[in-house]
Amino acid sequence: MTRGIAADIDNNIWIGTDNGIVEITQNSWKHYNATNTIIPPTPYNKDRMQGVTYAQIDHLNNKWFIIGSNVFKHNDGNWTKYDSINSPMKWARKIILDHKQNVWFTSWDGIVKYDGKNWSKINKENFHLPSNKVLGLYVDRKDRMWIGTFEGNALIENGQTQILDDKNSPLSKAYISSVVEDNQGNMYFSLYNDKSYKDEGLFKLDPSNNWSKIEFPKDITKLDRAYIGDFLIDEDHNELWITMSDVGILCYSLDSNKWQVYTNQNSNIKSTNAERIIKDKQGTIWVATYGGVVKLNR
Repeated sequence: MTRGIAADIDNNIWIGTDNGIVEITQNSWKHYNATNTIIPPTPYNKDRMQGVTYAQIDHLNNKWFIIGSNVFKHNDGNWTKYDSINSPMKWARKIILDHKQNVWFTSWDGIVKYDGKNWSKINKENFHLPSNKVLGLYVDRKDRMWIGTFEGNALIENGQTQILDDKNSPLSKAYISSVVEDNQGNMYFSLYNDKSYKDEGLFKLDPSNNWSKIEFPKDITKLDRAYIGDFLIDEDHNELWITMSDVGILCYSLDSNKWQVYTNQNSNIKSTNAERIIKDKQGTIWVATYGGVVKLNR
């Protein structure tokens, strides 16, 4: 089972599994686990470690992983653990990079920022977030922070917090899970609402602040109740690549508005439970699934 995946500066692929971390270089594989790192084994089996739920690589080629409730950093053979003792970290969930090389962590106790030297925290108490249980975060090119919590969304701009409750916006009806911004200034939002499937999905906000919804294919009934695991924009081909639970991998052409859906019925994907998706420096798409890693060559 794999959930986390990332490509480093040298285009090596790092995969987080339910028993360690795998590094794929051009000619070899290396397995990092409880026996050759500082990552502790599970209490019930000393030969296994807790599953890796998220992976990210920053501009200095540091490899960041969420394992259990803690964060681990690896670079040049050195491992560092960050927890509530040496950082403000509590129950980390996702790792996000911004354009100023900061590393951000969402958690069930607010948001933590690491600038390479110092730690800081954003939460309900100091920035009036709707909740400390943060689902998603994105820092856009205007330095605005888009924050999704399980009790609503917020925007922090110039140190001021705005609750996003405009009834004409999809952000008033579902929670921000992830955001991607393209080179034209369009922003794509993955929104989650476990109580109203019709209000969640993939939405586009253009530079003129107009919203539109990316409509999924109508002929696949599972799409009505499947949540988005992750997505990316492939601007070289003007496509959106999306992973969805119990469905598989979807590709949407922004030119033709046509869909391609890859499942375990029409492709060699082993599992339809797909999570993180990335594009490496050579243009190859990689997907972490419960049945292993999928590599999509052009």
